[in-house]
Amino acid sequence: MSKVEGLFTELDKALSSSDFDSGLSFCEKILVQVPGDKDALHCKAVCLIQTGKIPQALSFLKEKQVTSNKELNLNYEKAYCHYRNKENKESLNVLKTINPKTAREVHLLAQVNYRLEDWKNCVTFDRQLIDEFGVESPEIKTNLMAAYVSANQIEEGLQLINQNKDLLEEHFEFTYNVACVFIQQRQFDLAEKYLLDAKRICEETLAEDGLSEKEIQDELAVILTQLAYVQQQTNIQSNLLTSSDEPTPASLEPFFEQYNQILKSKPSDASVVAVATNNLVGLRKQHDLFDSLKRIKAVISTNQDAKLSLSQRLTLHSNHCLVLYHINKLDQCTAQIKELESTFPGSGVSQLLTAAILHKENKTGEAISCLESFLKSNSKDKSNHLKIGLSLAQLYLIQKDRAGAIRVLQPFLKSTGYKMGLLATLVYLYEQQNDYSKGMDLLQEAANYWSNQKTEAGAKKHQHLMKEIGNFQLKHGRYQDAAKTFELLYYKNDPSSTKKGNKNQKSAEPSIGTNVKLLPSLILAYARFDPQKAEEFSSQLPPVDLSGIDVDGLENTHSYPKSHNQQNENETEGTEQKKDKVKKKKKKKTRLPKNYDPNVKPDPERWLPLHLRSSYKAKKKKRSLVHI
Repeated sequence: MSKVEGLFTELDKALSSSDFDSGLSFCEKILVQVPGDKDALHCKAVCLIQTGKIPQALSFLKEKQVTSNKELNLNYEKAYCHYRNKENKESLNVLKTINPKTAREVHLLAQVNYRLEDWKNCVTFDRQLIDEFGVESPEIKTNLMAAYVSANQIEEGLQLINQNKDLLEEHFEFTYNVACVFIQQRQFDLAEKYLLDAKRICEETLAEDGLSEKEIQDELAVILTQLAYVQQQTNIQSNLLTSSDEPTPASLEPFFEQYNQILKSKPSDASVVAVATNNLVGLRKQHDLFDSLKRIKAVISTNQDAKLSLSQRLTLHSNHCLVLYHINKLDQCTAQIKELESTFPGSGVSQLLTAAILHKENKTGEAISCLESFLKSNSKDKSNHLKIGLSLAQLYLIQKDRAGAIRVLQPFLKSTGYKMGLLATLVYLYEQQNDYSKGMDLLQEAANYWSNQKTEAGAKKHQHLMKEIGNFQLKHGRYQDAAKTFELLYYKNDPSSTKKGNKNQKSAEPSIGTNVKLLPSLILAYARFDPQKAEEFSSQLPPVDLSGIDVDGLENTHSYPKSHNQQNENETEGTEQKKDKVKKKKKKKTRLPKNYDPNVKPDPERWLPLHLRSSYKAKKKKRSLVHI
């Protein structure tokens, strides 16, 4: 056996036992003996990557002995080194040159696109791994679920859940991503259930693998952070259902404690620290601002937000500016806003913060022009800048310029898919302008839009809007139109409302349970111009069950408060009676000074100070001694 063969034998043993440091030294020795050997060059590149020497591996792959070797193709290794160096665009460019692509290239393409936040391409490559290459590993399905969540492809994510229910009890990463699907849908109760399942599976799996309690807690940090957020949102939702007020600091105290416990455990994943800190700062709002500033500065200065997505980093840096704004450090806030604009150009957040500072300095006009100029320069992408539009409308309303607010909000209605809140705001503003016809046109336009969607959600929204149209017509005295609208809705879902073959029959009697909630509005509308028709519909009202109700007792109770006139009458009667009964005050006896003589007239200067009286004589001063 030659020396080179012996070195290759030793190299094979080293690689088989994953001793890549020894393998690297054997590669060097082989290349001394046989310069340019393709197997040795390939093995050297792999050993450098496996030992974590990514910069050395990248420089080695650019050497002439590698690039000039036509029998050697190390483009995948080169793309992987760029990926490990976080040079994602360079990695993508190298991967595009590889043809045909095997499963490993497609897998790396999916990972690179995920980092570049090209979610649609990421989904495409992950699906290609499963469909074309038959890669059915839980890791790939977990990655695909994460890509569905990020791409907001919720329906596809739900299908993947149904197809892989066995993974929900075996792999906590997959279960965690399933919880994220329900977070995206704001179904926090289901999200909490799957997060608790992921926590349990994680603890069991890692304990079986022999990890220590500290290592298990470190792995659980990301699940606990997401769980704290979900429970926080559940609390806020339940509070909004019971009260219109915001949650009190006392009700949010458990979540402060949760985030603080996560941060005290010092997770090794910097992104968990960044997210937990941001959530804690956002939860506090304007409380403990100096501590919030210290925490958020620590995250940004140590670059712990590097692994966050672009939107997460934007939120973190925006919160930094907001904390500075509320502390009144406006100069520092302005400097951070400039950095924000250079890092995240076109996001609109920097313009919002700038406008807030200008408004705080009583420069509302400049704030309006700032937001107006941004919207003009980004007129093609209005749907992504609804916050800018709403803020600008708010500034116009502060200046009592309703027409300006309407002008700003109107273009967003169609581009955002006729959002109900935006529609309600515009209709209200038109009402304030006494322009009811335009408000009616907007409602009709939105109803037509949702009727054309041909989906279950679209049908529900269309029916809701038709009810609102009827109420709007009723409110503004268009009783005949309101009656038509409510009657159309009343008979819409009733199969017995029309009979085939009888063209003269307008409508049949509906069943009592059909849209019975619409009857009061329908009767009220007809009562204004057609009392007979109102009587006909009144007969369709369901009977009221009075069994078990004490009618006499109800009649005797004073359930209705007195009218304003009755209260005034009672008050006037009471005041008159009080006037009659007012008791006369007793006169107090005059107190006379001691030694008072009624026959002698009192001194008229008795009220003046002594030194101002005519009888006053000043005391003479003692003469000073004559100087000898």
